[in-house]
Amino acid sequence: GCHIKSTISCHLTSHQNQDCHDIQMEPNICEDIPVTFSYRYCNLHETQEITYANGEIDINHGLDTVVPIQSGGKLHPMTCKLVKLDHVVNSCTHAFQASMVIDGWIGNELKCHHSDDYRFVRPLFQAIE
Repeated sequence: GCHIKSTISCHLTSHQNQDCHDIQMEPNICEDIPVTFSYRYCNLHETQEITYANGEIDINHGLDTVVPIQSGGKLHPMTCKLVKLDHVVNSCTHAFQASMVIDGWIGNELKCHHSDDYRFVRPLFQAIE
């Protein structure tokens, strides 16, 4: 297999220990909230490096922005990389997501494809009668 492991997490930019799922929203008050997405990806293979197809990793950041990450074109054995990107979500938005795709090769033959996503979905507020 490809031996790629990845995680995407989301935190409030002002409070790195507060997960985006813990954001407290006031009903009917819309405000912009700065968040930071952390994209961590690892090559767990003991000896083989991964060569990225197209020389990059694509991060689909906050639904609509694709950010190509130039990271040397290769991921060495038993190493991890971490990319942090800031984003703004609106407190009236009840859903947002981020994802990343890693396409590459181990050696000349084994094609690797790995993807991961982070989804935030909040129940819509019920109107108080």
